[in-house]
Amino acid sequence: MFRIELKELLEDIDEKLVIDLRKKEDYRKGTYPGAINIYHGEFYKYLDILPRNKKIYIFCYTGVSGDEIAEDLSQKGYNIYSIEDGYRSIIRMKVRKMMDKN
Repeated sequence: MFRIELKELLEDIDEKLVIDLRKKEDYRKGTYPGAINIYHGEFYKYLDILPRNKKIYIFCYTGVSGDEIAEDLSQKGYNIYSIEDGYRSIIRMKVRKMMDKN
């Protein structure tokens, strides 16, 4: 399966690569800790540098572009997963953390 929930990424203690597929200006405003930015429209230009020996987690705005890329590359042998609901799930996580502090 190429789509996972955010909690699976949070629980993964192995070495991994997290990629934010959103536009650079949105990435700069906030992202998942440690994520790098590769815009989804340019993603396939970077296939040669993507590791095949560790998990790759990707997310876009809503999960749609991430799902398409993860499905395609998982069929090509990459250990890649799309975060369900994309960055929206990360925003929900941040809001929950803020609410828990109060």
